Amino acid sequence: MLIIRKEQWDALTEYSRKRAEDRYVKLFFRRYPDESEQMGEPGLRRRITRGMQRCRFHGITDAQHVEQFIDMMFTWGDNFDTSPERPWAARALGADVHADMKMRQLAINATAAQEAEFVKKMKRNKG
Repeated sequence: MLIIRKEQWDALTEYSRKRAEDRYVKLFFRRYPDESEQMGEPGLRRRITRGMQRCRFHGITDAQHVEQFIDMMFTWGDNFDTSPERPWAARALGADVHADMKMRQLAINATAAQEAEFVKKMKRNKG
């Protein structure tokens, strides 16, 4: 039987977290080059670390879902999940359902919110 001490487990956990963070830094530098360049790598790392922490708070642990969440931070702002301007995010993330369902609902709500904002802009431009 393999026994892993707490110190070993903590070291493995930190190593995994750091690898994921490094992967996200490269990914988001490619996806959002202008904003990432403006923040610099330390700023981008801080944003990604905050995103990973917010995901853990919401029970989101799957790498793809964490990536989606951080992507939404770039689109809607770092605190989109708690912003009173984005009640759809808090509703989706506060639901008592599996993380897959939370992220699915969050994506649906984000798409609807983007479309609503687009329609508002179009109406303002016509008027």
